[in-house]
Amino acid sequence: MSFAIENYSIVSSLNERTIYIKVIDTITFMCYESNVDSKELRLSIELCDAYKLMCKCFLLESGYNVTISVNTGIMKLAFGAVVAGYLKFNFEIMLREKVMSNDGQLTLNFNRIEQKQAQAIQVLTQKLEKLEGLVDALSYAEICMMQTNYQQQTGQFPTAYWKMNTTEMTLNSNYWDYSKICLFYKLEKLTFNSCSDISTFKNLKISNKTVKEIILNSLSGLSAITGLEDFPQLEKITFTSCASVRDCVAVLNSYKHKIKHITVKSCAAVNNTELMTYCQKNNIKLDLA
Repeated sequence: MSFAIENYSIVSSLNERTIYIKVIDTITFMCYESNVDSKELRLSIELCDAYKLMCKCFLLESGYNVTISVNTGIMKLAFGAVVAGYLKFNFEIMLREKVMSNDGQLTLNFNRIEQKQAQAIQVLTQKLEKLEGLVDALSYAEICMMQTNYQQQTGQFPTAYWKMNTTEMTLNSNYWDYSKICLFYKLEKLTFNSCSDISTFKNLKISNKTVKEIILNSLSGLSAITGLEDFPQLEKITFTSCASVRDCVAVLNSYKHKIKHITVKSCAAVNNTELMTYCQKNNIKLDLA
């Protein structure tokens, strides 16, 4: 029969003249075992009855218990049983630590490693479940995208709020706190309309790890796309009426990106010939107008 008490795994069986007991510490994986006969038990009952008492003690039934202790390679099992509410039995047995062969020791070491890994995975799984619950709750929190001095500059209260789990965002005009764009962990499409205060993405710390498409409309102050490398998942970008933007190819050549589609409309400073050559070479779809 098999039992479990705290960190101990116990196997026992009744043989013709002895009781076999093996106990494994599931933390250290040390193994203790012995064959116990009637003389060692020192009980005035049959061996089979003594085995029944042991099993009830291992099961920690009401009135039955066992205390396990280890000292210098010897494990002591101290049994206590009260039968029928008045008949008491107290007895002890000693189990010796099992000496491992080289193969056995190797197996033991592997078992220890597996046990530690299992415990670590269990702890990490529990922490992950808590984090997922926290993220789910926080995903509906709203972030104000206005600059902190918006009210002072305009005389109006900030009204532009987005949920953290939003997937699309459109920013019109100015007074935005662009550095908060990185907080939107599901954002995929980002549009800027007439945001004249953007000269480059880098200088305003505009970044996001999930955005796949960026649309830039009428950004009169945009002079370069420096900082585009802070959008590692970007696949598509559109420029419309960005009169001052230039040196696009130099920036795109400066880092490894995932861009597959570029659209340029009414951007006089863009070198269309250079951009066409770059896109053909890198298998990027290019739309010019």
